[in-house]
Amino acid sequence: MEKDNTAMGLYQTEGVVLHKRPAGEYDKTVVLLTESDGLVHALVKGALRPGSKLGPLTEPLSWGLFELFRGKTQDRVTGCELRSSFPRISESYSRLVYAAYLCELEMLFSSQRDPDPEAFWFFVSTLKALETADDCWSPARRGEIGILEFAGLFPVFEECVACGKEVPGEAMFSPELGGILCPKCAGTLELSAGEIYPVSPGSRKTVLHLRNSALADVHRVNAQGSVRDEVGKLLRRYIAYVLGSRPKSAVLVEKLEERAGPRSRR
Repeated sequence: MEKDNTAMGLYQTEGVVLHKRPAGEYDKTVVLLTESDGLVHALVKGALRPGSKLGPLTEPLSWGLFELFRGKTQDRVTGCELRSSFPRISESYSRLVYAAYLCELEMLFSSQRDPDPEAFWFFVSTLKALETADDCWSPARRGEIGILEFAGLFPVFEECVACGKEVPGEAMFSPELGGILCPKCAGTLELSAGEIYPVSPGSRKTVLHLRNSALADVHRVNAQGSVRDEVGKLLRRYIAYVLGSRPKSAVLVEKLEERAGPRSRR
């Protein structure tokens, strides 16, 4: 399909289905992360009818070139050229849990009709990395960090957010202040910094290593033991604070990581 964003209200864009829900007896609505329009809520007519062509093409994690009709109140999917449905993600419970979590984060941190092509392709690359990973932890953490970065909300781990000095040893992390505190500032600002949590030098180094790693190389970030546990909890606490509540799918991630122990495989 050739791109044409003007004819009869039709437009085409690369997109990934993040979420679906029924809309009446035979239709469904989907949430798309798109290259050209950011988040898009769209109707898929007849998707739940037997033999529907669009139904299977608009399931969560479907990535493709979507053709949509831009309506006054809601867009409508009229066609899709499927690129991938990331089938290996669906074959693994851990991959599926992390993928659902990242999809939810995209819906919570992205904005409707606010395009960010770089963020879109980062998300596609994250799903590719998750699909091929033996250990899901690193691509999932890299995805979390990237989503926060694109939203302009990545916390400060390089220096104390209060005094600006480097913190070579143990530090405290304040979700409210958006970063780490040196021991001196943590003691001084304890009441005004909200809930604060200890963060080790190893965990800070791991977060920054993940942040600076390309998704193709993120599997080389080999966090283990308490660092792996601490980084995951730290990011989820920060995300819950920023959003005002914990993402629903975070519960499954926590259970998955608790069951897997200090090192998660598949």
